[in-house]
Amino acid sequence: MEVATPMPTAKTVTAARAAARKKARADRMRLLSRRQLLDLIPISYPKLWSMMRRGEFPRSLAIGGKCVWREVEVQAWVDNLSTVKLKGD
Repeated sequence: MEVATPMPTAKTVTAARAAARKKARADRMRLLSRRQLLDLIPISYPKLWSMMRRGEFPRSLAIGGKCVWREVEVQAWVDNLSTVKLKGD
């Protein structure tokens, strides 16, 4: 005997879509403090600051007198870094 799977109702589909949008918004809104950023990116803050000034690194945001960075922008920057050529390449 085969058990029929119930079709999702409009209410459950709407709730699932709302949950997915909320998760996507939360992922976009994750902010990194200067300490968290420097733990991820192995360079000094003065070097990072000069890279921001030249447009080579995402600019920080000011929240309550503190500098923060959007995690997705930093991740995109890391993803676009070039790889090191190895001997024999």
